[in-house]
Amino acid sequence: MAYNLNKAISRYKKTGKGLDLITQHINIAAYCFAEQNRYCREDDCSEFLLSFYPRIDGVIRRYRPSGLDFKTYLQSCFIWHMKSYLATRIRQKRQEEILYNENCESLMTEMDETEVWEIHEEEPEALLVPDFPEEENPDEMLKDSLHLLLLALKCANEVNDRLINLIASRIGTHSAFVFHFIEILRTTMGSRTRRIQFLVEKRRRVYFRIHYYHELLRSCRDRFHAAELERKIRKEKRRYETVNRILSNTPKSPSHSDIARILGLPKGTVDSGFFYIRRTLKRKKQAGGF
Repeated sequence: MAYNLNKAISRYKKTGKGLDLITQHINIAAYCFAEQNRYCREDDCSEFLLSFYPRIDGVIRRYRPSGLDFKTYLQSCFIWHMKSYLATRIRQKRQEEILYNENCESLMTEMDETEVWEIHEEEPEALLVPDFPEEENPDEMLKDSLHLLLLALKCANEVNDRLINLIASRIGTHSAFVFHFIEILRTTMGSRTRRIQFLVEKRRRVYFRIHYYHELLRSCRDRFHAAELERKIRKEKRRYETVNRILSNTPKSPSHSDIARILGLPKGTVDSGFFYIRRTLKRKKQAGGF
């Protein structure tokens, strides 16, 4: 399999044909690799394959046959991706345990503090159906509350306590409920936020080095030293462009998948919610509401 895969990769690099067969073999190899990991169950093998699938094109594109066969290179890619996958799975499990324990504690507290309801068999619907005002549609109220909560989670790093209280009062829930989800998102995005700060600081240092080399070049009279300074300037400019590209590709706010995972909703529900929000804002802007 390794020899055939290597031949297929070299043929694809030359002719651009056979990508589907190569992708199929890599998918099989990824699933088999996950099966051999003692921390992965059968469901985890499928999840690992789905998480690795979008990276296949980049793995093939970055491969350079310089004394290293493709199978060894692919195994190293599997190892690094498995580390990030297991770390993500552990973090999600911890967040789910924290959320479950806090919900159980709040439920027990409410059961201790509230009165015992007497249920009458003749009209159980009176206790099951919420008492909404007749002039307001309950479905529309629920949609508006969900859309407001989605906006709050999308701006989790920008909202303050005062805004959280306003959002909670508008939704009709306790502020601790909204604050809990926002804190989970902030914790989840902690590594991403620190990476963005590191990249911004790195870009600032590279910018000042470029400025410093330009100042030296302006006063330099030795042509060999000037050529060395020009080489350093080109190198720092390439580094500056790389950092800028990484920053532009790094999302500054939580993704729809992050919000859906925190709320326990399907990703399609979150996508449709944001689509409705954008459409509503566009209509109000066209009508002169803003």
